[in-house]
Amino acid sequence: LAPGGDRLPAVRAVVAVRSAPLRAMLFDEKFRDARQAAIQGELELPQWTPDAFSHMLEFLHAGATDVDAGTVLELMQLGDYFQIDELKSHCKAFLAENLSAETVATLLAEAVRFNDEQLRAKCKEFFLANARVALQSPAFCALPETLVCELLGDNALNVDEWGVYQAVKGWSVAQPRQRQRQRPVVVDGDDPTVV
Repeated sequence: LAPGGDRLPAVRAVVAVRSAPLRAMLFDEKFRDARQAAIQGELELPQWTPDAFSHMLEFLHAGATDVDAGTVLELMQLGDYFQIDELKSHCKAFLAENLSAETVATLLAEAVRFNDEQLRAKCKEFFLANARVALQSPAFCALPETLVCELLGDNALNVDEWGVYQAVKGWSVAQPRQRQRQRPVVVDGDDPTVV
């Protein structure tokens, strides 16, 4: 298997047994071009880093891998893409054990993206309890508006009003500038003026 140009060895039968999408890529007629490459001993998968892919292959072959903070989110994406539920569970356990106020916003966003209610609930609870620091993290500024409103509207939020104000101010500055809809405003009966 060759993600990102690096060649990583794998036992085709083991990989195929553990992942239905990889099995299809290696053996299904629908993936004839990929299958021809696989028969020649190589399957190209450029969208992932070799480090994360290497961890996934180790997991497929050995049933475990050393997850680290640098690859855990990508490894979780790999588990999702290649339908390796055990790998996703392994990553979720790592994330749950290694929550910090600096990383919880990123992990909460990933939990929402993966529609993982258990991880989402754990991250949200941790975020609310550690809001003073979590609201100051750069990752908070990248959260979608609906999630920001949900967090800030929760009564369990452990921060004072000034902290909330500062967080919202930082979040709003960091958001991409969206075109403001110009709306006519009538001022003292004059012609409409655009504000």
